[in-house]
Amino acid sequence: MKTIKTLAVFVTLLLASVVVSFAKSPEKTEEVTKNLVRSLEHDVDGVVEASIYNSLFLQKYYPEANMKKVINKLNEVAENSSNPSIQYKAQLASLYLSNYSSNDLSLDEYKGESEKLFQKISDELTTKLLVSND
Repeated sequence: MKTIKTLAVFVTLLLASVVVSFAKSPEKTEEVTKNLVRSLEHDVDGVVEASIYNSLFLQKYYPEANMKKVINKLNEVAENSSNPSIQYKAQLASLYLSNYSSNDLSLDEYKGESEKLFQKISDELTTKLLVSND
């Protein structure tokens, strides 16, 4: 379990550095998006989980990215993963990216703290649902 968490942190840092280091040209944005979608298809749960987390930052750093591709892949992961935690996180990420802008949450507060970010998104979605049902 510790190995998977270490791998997940490593992949998160690697993907984050790739996202930050790429110039924001359309070609680079497309490449980052393709790599993120590919990593969501990975066989190792830690890689998929780190990719779900990184997908939340894609819109912030690459606002011109094709989020539809990422959201579709997140929905596919949420539906087909055998890991309930990954299913839940993929669904949270999909809902967040579909319904909020990158400015709605201060994502920088959650760099390196994926569990806190997913909890914050869950809380926000629950609050919105409760408010809309009143």
